[in-house]
Amino acid sequence: LDIVENIKYILNNLNVEVEEDGINLISELSSGAMRDALSLLDQVVATGKEKITVEDINECLGLVNLNKLFELSNSILNSSKNETIETFRNLVENGKTPNNIIIDLIKHFRNIVLVKSIKKELTTLNDVEYKRYLEHSNQFKMDELIFILENLLDVEDKMKKSDMQNALAELLIIKICSYRKEKSEMEKRIEALENMIKSGNLKIESKEEIGVEKPEEKATEVVESFETVETVETVENTETIETIENIETYENVENHENIQNTEISEASDNNEALFEKVDLSSFKDVLKSTIFKKTISKLFDESVKEIYYFPKEAFLHINCKEYLFKFGSYKLDENHNFVVQDNTVLNEFFTKINMPVHKSLTVYANFVE
Repeated sequence: LDIVENIKYILNNLNVEVEEDGINLISELSSGAMRDALSLLDQVVATGKEKITVEDINECLGLVNLNKLFELSNSILNSSKNETIETFRNLVENGKTPNNIIIDLIKHFRNIVLVKSIKKELTTLNDVEYKRYLEHSNQFKMDELIFILENLLDVEDKMKKSDMQNALAELLIIKICSYRKEKSEMEKRIEALENMIKSGNLKIESKEEIGVEKPEEKATEVVESFETVETVETVENTETIETIENIETYENVENHENIQNTEISEASDNNEALFEKVDLSSFKDVLKSTIFKKTISKLFDESVKEIYYFPKEAFLHINCKEYLFKFGSYKLDENHNFVVQDNTVLNEFFTKINMPVHKSLTVYANFVE
């Protein structure tokens, strides 16, 4: 609010008129920094116009106008790679930088999410813009919007370190459009299967019908595969013992039961050390600000339920909802694991939870309802 008032004060002294929405746009672009706001205002005033519109500001600062943003999101909605890339390239040819286009798309999709989630008074949109965004937001699902926003944010960050901004932007467009198309096709197949099940055209067979081996039968086979060893006296050659593994030399073994008891005791000790765990649920914010810092905060808060850490193995167990990883920054392997090896992130994480620092951390996701 102070920035808006200061801009109005300066414009009044310069006898320059700027539309209210234009002043709000400059304030938003400054991200709360008065120095940045003054720099942007200086560029706008330098156009020499006495009355400046939002379109003038967009043109002066190389921003994408609202109609073009809706054109882009509509083509994404239709999963049209060709149309989306064509619109993107036209914007670049007209002087917009790939980075500015991505930044404006981030703001655009953020507005769609906000309109879909909160009341109008908490947005910065005027009545006309709000109505337009509201109608548009009804065509998207929230999980799709989260996927798009997270990927836009990721590419915008990569663009800061790359000279190939066009390639990054176009790859992102293909990724987003492909995701929507594949998701739509998957939903259609699932719906078709559900209809077949309801109509009785698809029969779900039981385990007995498809020949699944019963647990008790398997257990019997395992028991029969072992020889009973009651007494072992003065064992001189390990080749005579076929049922005991990992033993190279025995001297004066009097009873097989002693060997079994020793092995069970050692296994018990090892398991006790292996499964020693620490409940890190109270450190949820630490996990969010370090390992999951690129994940949307609200998504993380609503998804993660419990966190356990196994110090000896540098192993983190998270009970969470599936969509945290389905639309998040990390991709799980077939065992629901991913490995963190970023030294900066790991040092910060282990320091904050007051644990010894490891060179890598394996994270396992257990999906819960």
